[in-house]
Amino acid sequence: MNYPIDIGFKKWRIYLLLAATLAFVLLCGWYITGPTEGFPFPPWVLMTIGWVGLLFFSVTLFYIGRMLRRNLPALRIDTTGLHDQTTGTAIGRIGWEDIEGFRSASMLGNHFILVDVSNPEAYLLRGEGQLAQRGLRANHKKYGTPIVIVTNNLKTKHEELLALLQDELKTYRALPEDLRTELREALPGELRDRNR
Repeated sequence: MNYPIDIGFKKWRIYLLLAATLAFVLLCGWYITGPTEGFPFPPWVLMTIGWVGLLFFSVTLFYIGRMLRRNLPALRIDTTGLHDQTTGTAIGRIGWEDIEGFRSASMLGNHFILVDVSNPEAYLLRGEGQLAQRGLRANHKKYGTPIVIVTNNLKTKHEELLALLQDELKTYRALPEDLRTELREALPGELRDRNR
């Protein structure tokens, strides 16, 4: 296998999501400032809905914009592990030595690969900011792992990616321990220390 294996985003889906989110931001802004006649609700209800929606969709817009600006592969697979950038709460490198296995899950037409790790608490702390850490904690509470790879927006099929990840984990586990240590030690010091 030639490393690294890079899997990109389906850019058209990201841009579609960006457009939909922007439309919701504008709609929420209109709820705040727009006319109140003809609605069966009092004006304060529309303004509250507008402010809550504006806050939520603005944060969503920020994360989508960040995903597009980074210009990184959504998922990179190499000899040291996975480098996950698939969502706003993605935590970067996940070492093969920490991965216990992969599971598949679906909800409302969205497909996920759940990455079971031996030390989920360490990964819970790696979220960038409180919002990302809350997302990781919610994943851990719901799925039993903080690491969830959303496959709908990736340039590969869910089943193929799951099979590839399981094969790569088997390959890593088949390596002698000294070679595994050598691969880990080949990482830059900052990454090696952060991911222990």
